[in-house]
Amino acid sequence: YVNLIPENPSQFIFGEILSGNDCNGLSNVACINESGYVSFSAMSGTNYYIRTWIKQNEGFNGIIHKTGDFKIHISNTEQSNNNCAGAITLSHSTGCSYVAGSTYGASKDNSHSSCTTNSNSADVWYKFTATSSNIRIKVKNLSENFNPVIKLFQATNCSNLSFKICADHFSIGEEDVLQYSGVNGATYYILIT
Repeated sequence: YVNLIPENPSQFIFGEILSGNDCNGLSNVACINESGYVSFSAMSGTNYYIRTWIKQNEGFNGIIHKTGDFKIHISNTEQSNNNCAGAITLSHSTGCSYVAGSTYGASKDNSHSSCTTNSNSADVWYKFTATSSNIRIKVKNLSENFNPVIKLFQATNCSNLSFKICADHFSIGEEDVLQYSGVNGATYYILIT
């Protein structure tokens, strides 16, 4: 996968992945939309080129092309909790202990588009068994260009997910907190996007 992050949070980065032996006759492999992320099947030994451009919303002037700095992250590893079946098990306790996580290397799980979120955002799964009815989930944002959305589902397994609630504070760089009055002993799945 390839992830591009503009230094200016008001800018959006787009691009395309191209393949070929040199700059003449390149073939398009994948497009990078405004999320700045794309996952694709790479072939070992193939040369890939990344073409990028930045746009910014200028209010009355509309969205225009801009120049700017960005970070690039390339990896050949997919997140183990990219799909619901690979959800990482968390403990439900009275204390607050953080577990490291990332959406780098994840793709969008299109079958769960509840809440208002970018339809192209990468997401990862977690699960826990409630030890009380008081459920409080906090996502601490460590990336300057990431606005997490927390989605909560109740289910016995991934095939019968029942959406309950979501939290999105719409601010980049802040913590998101989800509170829910659940069922003690029930299994819950968390989708972080």
